[in-house]
Amino acid sequence: MSELRGLGLAIGAFGAAVVGACVLETGGLSPAGVGGAGGSSLTLIGPTSSSLSSGGNPNVGGGGAGPTSSTAVGGGGTGPGGGGAGGMPDVGRIVAGNFHTCFISPTNDQVSCWGEGDNGRLGLGDDMDRLTPALVQTNGQPLTASIDAALGVTSSCTLDGSLDLRCFGSNGNGHFGTGSLGPSNVPTLGFGTVPDDLVAVGVGEQHACVLTLPGTVFCAGRDQEGQLGNGTATPSSSTPEMVAGGLLFTQVSVGFNHTCGVTTGTNEVRCWGNDVHGQLGSGIAGTSADTPQAPVALGQGAKTVVAGFSGSCALLMDDTVSCWGFNGNGQLGTGNRDTPIPVTPLGLTAVESFDLGTRLGCAVLTGGAVRCWGDRAAVPLGDGVSGVDPSVPISVTPSAPAQSIAVGEEHACALLDSGAVECWGNNGSGQLGDNSTDTRTTPVAVQF
Repeated sequence: MSELRGLGLAIGAFGAAVVGACVLETGGLSPAGVGGAGGSSLTLIGPTSSSLSSGGNPNVGGGGAGPTSSTAVGGGGTGPGGGGAGGMPDVGRIVAGNFHTCFISPTNDQVSCWGEGDNGRLGLGDDMDRLTPALVQTNGQPLTASIDAALGVTSSCTLDGSLDLRCFGSNGNGHFGTGSLGPSNVPTLGFGTVPDDLVAVGVGEQHACVLTLPGTVFCAGRDQEGQLGNGTATPSSSTPEMVAGGLLFTQVSVGFNHTCGVTTGTNEVRCWGNDVHGQLGSGIAGTSADTPQAPVALGQGAKTVVAGFSGSCALLMDDTVSCWGFNGNGQLGTGNRDTPIPVTPLGLTAVESFDLGTRLGCAVLTGGAVRCWGDRAAVPLGDGVSGVDPSVPISVTPSAPAQSIAVGEEHACALLDSGAVECWGNNGSGQLGDNSTDTRTTPVAVQF
């Protein structure tokens, strides 16, 4: 749904669907395919949001405009100063909320959204659904998201080059961080009291977090399960609260009612908030925690983490994925049910990026192959088969190799090397963007 990713140090994007993820990779703004100046990645993860990059891909080298990725860590390439084989072409960024989706243009960073419009979550000034992408505007000008973007359950946030955070949709617990609970169906400035440079944003069900340049995290919104991480589980806070414990993070992910992050230097995963299904990774499902808990026992360092509905997964240094928490719909891809102890999903190796939704999860492997898993009885997973619930990853074949993936509650979208966006799954609100509300069991092209 939702991640945070960022600049000057390694930080990340929000994403996991109900909860999502997004990543900002910065490696020198050179043309695609040209070596950049190095750089790093800041990421924030939360309810359904996926990824965003404006730097080099460490697996291919080079700086340039860069690909988008919900979990791939930025870097600037394999060569000194971000050199190497050259970055992949910039084809834009894709992020998914529960029942809505947004695309950020590779040419001008302008934001277009489609799907469910209830609560104003599309930022278009009304509550109407859109079956194809519609350009979001603010003060009469197109909204841009050159730094990061994240979609939650009923709201959305973007971060532009001026470090202005703009949010739209439901704000019932004050997660826009403005000091009020008022919703907005157009982009409104948020988290204005945070003193440091914002580099990433993540949105969950009713809480949101921002990552700042030093690696400090601030959160606002619902806090009954301790998901703000400030040491006091109050009902909510409409002003930003600093996460307690003095930890610095390279990436943070906002889930439904919990939050996870990767710590600077140690690459440990630490989580806080609701733990009823073991989504905090302590090994024992239990009660809430209002501060970051002990490191999840992964056996190695993590590149990124995605906090989903009531489960979490981390991309490890060996490019495998380990998951823990609620698995009642098979959305952790581990072949069993709830697992408070981290388990490696079957068949997932050479993973470059991934995202979690409420009923499914998907990953992009080296070379652009796509794998998905989850509750096939309720959600088409993209391989044209229905009715059988695979709790382990299966192959999905879009029309071209994928650069990144974004997963909502019951749908997924892949951003392809060709520049196309293709989606599949349930489509009752038009979240697939193909000008219909028809369920799609295989990828269909978004009609821009």
